Amino acid sequence: MIALRSDTRSDIRLAPPRRRPVAAPSLDDILDALPSALLVLDRDRIVVEANSHALALLGREVIGAYWAGSSTAEERPLRHGTLVCIGSAPKDADAQLQAMSRSQAALAHQIRNPLTVAGLSVECLLATEDDDEARKRLERVRGSLHAIEHQIRNALVFVRGELAERHTFAVSELVAAMRDAWTTLLDGHRVIWTEAYGDLDFVAGDLATLVGALTNIVDNAVSIGGADVALCIGVDASRGVLRIAIADDGPGMDRAMLARAREPFVTGRAGGTGLGLAIVDAVVKAHDGTFALDSALGEGTCAHIELPLLGEAAR
Repeated sequence: MIALRSDTRSDIRLAPPRRRPVAAPSLDDILDALPSALLVLDRDRIVVEANSHALALLGREVIGAYWAGSSTAEERPLRHGTLVCIGSAPKDADAQLQAMSRSQAALAHQIRNPLTVAGLSVECLLATEDDDEARKRLERVRGSLHAIEHQIRNALVFVRGELAERHTFAVSELVAAMRDAWTTLLDGHRVIWTEAYGDLDFVAGDLATLVGALTNIVDNAVSIGGADVALCIGVDASRGVLRIAIADDGPGMDRAMLARAREPFVTGRAGGTGLGLAIVDAVVKAHDGTFALDSALGEGTCAHIELPLLGEAAR
């Protein structure tokens, strides 16, 4: 028993009993208020519950996944399962991001070698193949290999935070590359293009990497918006800035999702990795630009990209 000093008794004030019961915080509210990432496993070590910190750290796909364990996690037995405490969510999120970056960089280098061999083989076959149908199939394979290469380049920019190569290209080249890369993605969708730029408007960076990153925005719009989604794509070069806007009339995002949409591992679609918009952010920053999103539920989403223009002397 703890004894109260007599001089403190006068400081204690007890409110009169309430006639109506006050709603107590729910268990979910309490778990979300804790600073740690928490998982609840069933007897088979399948994740059945996760608080908000765990979802932010591991993604929503962790629900239903098998938990193999972690050296940084503490486990405590429950009556019908296990409670896993992963620690401070921000610290562990940084550690996870660093580990993923290292593994992604290593994996990218491992993939590039056989990818290069496959690409050379396809080019040799195209040079000797006379059958039109076979050539069409080989060209589709070549296009897929190029797409994989673009994804690897984007991933490495995301990991390193900088471009491996920089060169100067015209805005007209960028627009042509965007149109070419998005032809299949936008097939069957209503699309409005607006363009305003001059022959002397140039950008410094990596054309293929930039187009590959922007493709993530279009892919999100089409995948989430569905077959009926319409897009408006605007390109404007003026006052030293290239502005690219990609808007859709899809379902949009609520404020909570919008605030975190560009964070790694945060996704708004089933099966998504949560890296698409994070890669866009990294690639645009590597081009010394800015990337922002506007969205509201039921009102669609608009991505805004701004890049610095170069003068004629920089060609």
